[in-house]
Order: sequence, then C-alpha cells, then structure tokens
Amino acid sequence: MLKVLRAVLVLALAPAWIYAQTGVHDFFDRANSGNLGPDWSEIDADAQITNNALQANTPFQFGWSAFTAFSAPRASTVVKANWYQNGGGDALSLIVGANTSTWAAIEARLSDNTGGGLANRLFLNASVNAGNWFGGPIFFNLAMPRASGEMTLWFTNGGATAQVLITDIGGGNPENFSAGGIPSTFAFGTSVGAGYFGNGRIDEFRAWVGSPTGPVETINPPRTNQPVSILVTGAAPSAALALGFSLSGGSGPLTGIGPVLLSDPINLFGIFPADANGRFLLPLGNVPPGLTGSTIWQQALDLTTPALSNGLSSVFL
Repeated sequence: MLKVLRAVLVLALAPAWIYAQTGVHDFFDRANSGNLGPDWSEIDADAQITNNALQANTPFQFGWSAFTAFSAPRASTVVKANWYQNGGGDALSLIVGANTSTWAAIEARLSDNTGGGLANRLFLNASVNAGNWFGGPIFFNLAMPRASGEMTLWFTNGGATAQVLITDIGGGNPENFSAGGIPSTFAFGTSVGAGYFGNGRIDEFRAWVGSPTGPVETINPPRTNQPVSILVTGAAPSAALALGFSLSGGSGPLTGIGPVLLSDPINLFGIFPADANGRFLLPLGNVPPGLTGSTIWQQALDLTTPALSNGLSSVFL
C-alpha cells in the first residue's frame, strides 16, 4: 500500500490550496514521553504519553491540551475519544470551540464523582474548567457507571444545543445527553482538545467536520517520513468500504445518499472489509519525502448500507 501512496501522492506536488486537516485522529501510538507531540499544545498543567494513551502528568491537578492539527467552526465540529478510568476521582473531558487565550469553549467532562473508580456524572461547562452552563450549572448522572467507554460531543440547532453520547467501547449501552441555550454571540474559538484530572487515560482522539452518525473517515496528520493511517468507523458491520481520493479538490455531485466531496478525477485506494463493529484501519506506511504543502481530499463509501462518509482534506506537513 505504501507503493500506492507513493505513486498517487507524488502527483500532488503541484501547488495546492492549504487547508487545515478536517478529519483527524491521534492514537498516541508512540513511545512514552512527557511531550504529547507536535500536534498538541499543553495549555494548562502537564500531560504525558503513557502506554499509548494521553494521561495527566500532574495527578489531581486539572489540565487540558489543544489538538492543534484541527481547527473548525464549533457548530459543525464533532469530537470523539475512548476514555479509561484509572483510580478513584478521575475526570476526563472533550473540548470544542476553544479559545486557547480566554478558555471560552464547550466542555463535556465525565467524572467519577464518588471516588469509586467508575465514571458516573457528566458535567457540561461553558468554558474549560468552569462550572456554569449558560444560565446556571448543569450535570447529568449516568444510568450506567462505567470504568471505560467512548464519548462523542457535537452540536445541533445551528450550534445552540450540545449533544453528548456515552457508550461502551464499540458502541454498546448508549446514553444520550443534551443541553441548549448556547448563545450565537458567545466568543468561541475554533480549537478542540482534551481535559484531564487524576490518572485517567484518553485514547483514539478524533475530530472531524460533519455528522456524528454514519461512516466517518479520519487520518492522522501526515508528516514526511512518519507513518500515516486512515481510519473508518461507523460503517455497517462487515461492510465493504471503498476509500476514494482526489488530487483536484473536494467538490462533487449531490447523490441520493449525500454529497460526493471529491472532485474529478476520483481515484481509489481500494475496497476493504470493515470488521463486525463497522471499523477499518488502513496503515499506509511512511509518508514519502517531498510532499510538504501538497493536499489530498478523501472520502469513504460504505457499499453495504450504502452511505457516504464525511469528506476530509489533508495537508502534508
């Protein structure tokens, strides 16, 4: 597959418009380190990579980091991550629409509120590490306290309502929460990030522009001589997935299953099988040298449902 990547992407050396990454992931699959890497900015307190996950490096001091590889308007942003409790009193957050100077943001914080080692309460905050929602504090008790799971944060009603989905890892036992009243005049930023308190861990952090449901495609920020992978989640169980790309742009026709977000000519990485959870990971090896500044547009098609994924553009760094 690396040969395919080389053959295809060398054509992208022509000048291209520079876009922020619009569908990205970080598996934290690198050596243990006190540095989160070039795609993260530690805004408050210290964090580290431990056993291929993000973890606080100052236990029981609140901290948060911005994922600098992604920037988009809050109302169209979705963030998702796996989380793991690692003792009593942990709290872990997803953050969207952050202004890294003022800390204005929407924060969904999952907390072990009793110290028993299970996440049991969800707080929604109107800024990072702030207790008040718009009009007053708001929290929800989980019907099913958990030691680990997935959390997704996104927005409806033109950005006026925050939606949070908590599930087991793999999507089982869903619990849905929402809170409205977000004013359109609030001074949000365009950053996303993760918050941490205690010894809990965050993994498979994902951010994209689009819908929280259906097939989603992300890529880790591609850097020369560094490994890159494509991840598709949310497809039908054991679906056949066509992974398409364009070197020309991200605009195509509207179809009966949604917009094609690739410009002609459209090419294929191939057709691949999703697993029983509708997930597929395609490792592509190291990015060839000489691609800095070039852009590739990508989209996945679930041939089984059928359904189109979000579209994404990736700039080689």
